[in-house]
Amino acid sequence: MSFYELPKDYLKKIEQFASEMEAYVKKEIDPLAFKAIRVGFGVYEQRKLGTFMARVRCPGGAVTPKQMLHAAELSREFGADELHVTTRQELQIHHLLQENLVEVAHSLMRIGLVTKGGGGNTVRNMVASPQSGPSEDDLFDVSPYCFALTSRMI
Repeated sequence: MSFYELPKDYLKKIEQFASEMEAYVKKEIDPLAFKAIRVGFGVYEQRKLGTFMARVRCPGGAVTPKQMLHAAELSREFGADELHVTTRQELQIHHLLQENLVEVAHSLMRIGLVTKGGGGNTVRNMVASPQSGPSEDDLFDVSPYCFALTSRMI
């Protein structure tokens, strides 16, 4: 289950990111130019040299238990011992090595999650109350709008 539609060309986008990262490693792409590429893909350099953080899109904080478990397992296998949940209701996998970024992106895609648009000049996420819909005080459930807008943004 996914709460947003994966872009039809997302596999191609991952492969493009892999190619651009390879060019960066070979010093064929300037570090500043590569920063714009990786940040738009939701990947950030961390203070510990050679490590990165991937921000996983979870519109309105929506994520299935299976997706959460899988993301935590990826974090344990390739990064930090814990998975971070942000104040903007997204997930962050910290301390990833550059050579594992593409594998993590592929694995997340298989369970219906993406890092694309997790940062840079994008709307990072739309937050929503977890009570939107079920609460008797709400006028209507905002989550379908949150999911639809996310699908269009990525």
